[in-house]
Amino acid sequence: MSSRPSKRRRAQNSSSKSSIGAPSKSLDSASALRGDDAPNTFASSTRRLGQIHVPTLTSICYRKFALYFVKLRENKTLWDERIEQQLRNLPDEMVPKLFAALKRDCGSYLDQAFIITYLRRGTSMTLAYSSLPGMKAQTITRIAALNKGIQELEISGFEGITDNIFAAALGNLKRLRKVVLRGCTNVGALTIQALTDNCPELRIVNLNYTSAPPAAVALLLLAHPHLEALKVAGIQSWTDATFQKFVGAFQDHPNFTLPELHTLKLAHLALSDAAFASLSPLPTLCPSLRRLDLSFTLVKNLYLLLPASTSSDSSPDHATPLQLEKLNLTSTPITLAALQEVLTRCPGLKILSLGALGSGSRGKGAAVSASGVGMMMDDAVLDALTQVLSGQTAGESGGEGEAASSTRQRRRRVEDLSLVGNLKLGLTPRHDENDLTALGRFIARVGRYCKRLNLSNLVHLHSSDLMGLMPPTSDNDNADAPADDATSNLEILLLNNSPIDSSAAVYISTCRKLETLGLAGTRIDEDGLFTILDACPKLANLDLTSCRGVKVVDRRRFFEVWEERRESGR
Repeated sequence: MSSRPSKRRRAQNSSSKSSIGAPSKSLDSASALRGDDAPNTFASSTRRLGQIHVPTLTSICYRKFALYFVKLRENKTLWDERIEQQLRNLPDEMVPKLFAALKRDCGSYLDQAFIITYLRRGTSMTLAYSSLPGMKAQTITRIAALNKGIQELEISGFEGITDNIFAAALGNLKRLRKVVLRGCTNVGALTIQALTDNCPELRIVNLNYTSAPPAAVALLLLAHPHLEALKVAGIQSWTDATFQKFVGAFQDHPNFTLPELHTLKLAHLALSDAAFASLSPLPTLCPSLRRLDLSFTLVKNLYLLLPASTSSDSSPDHATPLQLEKLNLTSTPITLAALQEVLTRCPGLKILSLGALGSGSRGKGAAVSASGVGMMMDDAVLDALTQVLSGQTAGESGGEGEAASSTRQRRRRVEDLSLVGNLKLGLTPRHDENDLTALGRFIARVGRYCKRLNLSNLVHLHSSDLMGLMPPTSDNDNADAPADDATSNLEILLLNNSPIDSSAAVYISTCRKLETLGLAGTRIDEDGLFTILDACPKLANLDLTSCRGVKVVDRRRFFEVWEERRESGR
């Protein structure tokens, strides 16, 4: 008998080898708001609150047509005599919305002939393999040939279509302003050359998970200095060595800038600080940059963000300010000094992701050493960041008087903050049960003022750390907060896969504005959840996946359970 393991066991072994902090939806994707590796069957309970939105008449028509599309097509007489002509007479601006409804409800029934005949009109088009599995390469080329007025085109997930086909199709679209080719892995130099030569109005380019070479992308930028957004995440050929070809393209253009570029995504690339050594700092190259994603790279010192100070005084207060509103450094080996300096220079930062800081990764799907990921940020680092983000300086504490008044004026307003997967947070022992830990101080001075806070996968987060969510009083560590901040701003709070229990309910229940709460894999029970629901009238989304204190049958309908218990006078 063969000793080769079964297919199921091989799959399990392969899964178990995934490194902690490796690129995954849990850290990198907006679709994984829960902040952890979500099981295939997660238990999310939802409810509708307030006034129910009444759809427009046209929206209802789109839905009904999509719902009965298959039956209508089977009725050949009705289709030929009425529906075909009605589709041809549909105004161009309504075609994309009808197409979206059909893809959502019956995408597998949309063949090439139907799409080309009826849905190729309009100035925007979205073709995703996930919703149109039957679409062929000829569909793309014919649509581009028949509708040369397309201004926004999204083609995603088509791994089988070759580079020359994309190049031929896009070369016809002279008015193209936005192109998304995410996940089309064969998109390469030919396609980028076609965009460079034939699309003068281009403003937004998404090449995530393609094969676009750095040198070709550089030429694209030189030809389109008014580009507003560029995304080149997950391209395996982008390394420190190949990136020098990108840098070399700018050597003959020393004064070149991208004055309107506001979004730049360089995530999942095997790039380090050395790659940017010969390139102008981003604030100089892209003076309007607002959103930057460097997650899962090897960037350590952020030289690309830290130009020399314009003042002889080298203190952070006199450093050149950065205009960033979003910064994603998830799973990078960023140093504390660089992180502090960048945050000090970003007074307008609204979105900050610092998940699983550590050794970084080398591109999409690459293995990451578990010994480094999530191990860079400890309690001392968190205390230092708390001072920066709360506007305090070293040695300054909460309390009354002039210092507290100054702190109130300088307090940051970061709206979306993630610390997911930093495994060393919470290890410092508490000296007194009434003292706040580093996590508690962070929550009190920074976290409770956010709108979205992700503390998932913090394995040493305890219920008592959430004491910082409580309104400020003269007795707690948040006494310097203004009176109008008595209610936490939190709308989304994610605590998935942490060891908190029902004793945290009294703290969470002070977040009256809470709309989404992630408690997957925690130890909270029904009584704790009842306390939270009684106090949070806006709470509409509750993730209870793997909550052992809640019955499996109740996890998806917990709002109904709560209503039933309340009506029965529990």
